[in-house]
Amino acid sequence: MAIQTTLRYVLNLISCAQVIAKKRKAERVDVPDLRRAYSYFLDQDRSAQFLKEQQSTLLFEEMGDDVKNANEYLMDTQ
Repeated sequence: MAIQTTLRYVLNLISCAQVIAKKRKAERVDVPDLRRAYSYFLDQDRSAQFLKEQQSTLLFEEMGDDVKNANEYLMDTQ
């Protein structure tokens, strides 16, 4: 995990895992807490991969022509 992500992301992940550990009334963060936090939050690379995989189901796909038409309209009026 640490090889694939930034130090900032890992520190934030540990902070989230600490909240999870406190919720289960533990005094320290364990590996299952980190894995649970990791499953909740995506780093930059995993976010980009998720967007690529879900691109056809996202709203942006449907808005493509509307945005293009709006941009053309704005360019014509200037």
